[in-house]
Amino acid sequence: MVAVNNLRYHYPDGKTFIFNDLVCAAGEKMLVLGVSGSGKTSLLHLIAGILRPATGSIRINNTEITALSARTMDRFRGQNIGMIFQQHYFFHGMDVMENLVAAQKLSGSESDRQHLDNLMHEFGIFKLKNSKPTALSQGEQQRFSIARALANKPLLVLADEPTSSLDDRNCETFIDMIMKSTSSNKTGWVIASHDNRLKEHFDHVYGL
Repeated sequence: MVAVNNLRYHYPDGKTFIFNDLVCAAGEKMLVLGVSGSGKTSLLHLIAGILRPATGSIRINNTEITALSARTMDRFRGQNIGMIFQQHYFFHGMDVMENLVAAQKLSGSESDRQHLDNLMHEFGIFKLKNSKPTALSQGEQQRFSIARALANKPLLVLADEPTSSLDDRNCETFIDMIMKSTSSNKTGWVIASHDNRLKEHFDHVYGL
């Protein structure tokens, strides 16, 4: 589902990252493990089409995304990729359900309230659907972030340091939710982290 080959990225300040090839098939989980500054976030942004590589290819579900225009890439990302950032970017003026509906609309997907209800039940936040994101606990916000990333039924979810601020209990909950979504939806996950608690739970570990 995701194949990266001969990838190189140059920042304007002269810093260069060269990435080894990687392949993550549909329904697989890959952990990109490395220390701060090793290029984890850069790799995720390249796979998401937010950054453009200097050289190399990135294929997602047989689409060569480096050949897409910016507008086409935005549409492709909305339809195929869910993202979980280090910081939670919610629409704070909207409640949980309204945020999920907005995620579907922004992706260009048809509104599917039943899917959103199912996600909220699956991740234990259905009772919070009328709550504002700021009223949620840290663990609830994390579960909400996963539900929002899955709102458009993506082929792939990219997550950047999703467990860095979680205690052991909430980290285990996060891992359980990934396992559930992978098995039920055949969603692929690529997670960038320096958190060694995650290593034993992944199909593949890609070191930087």
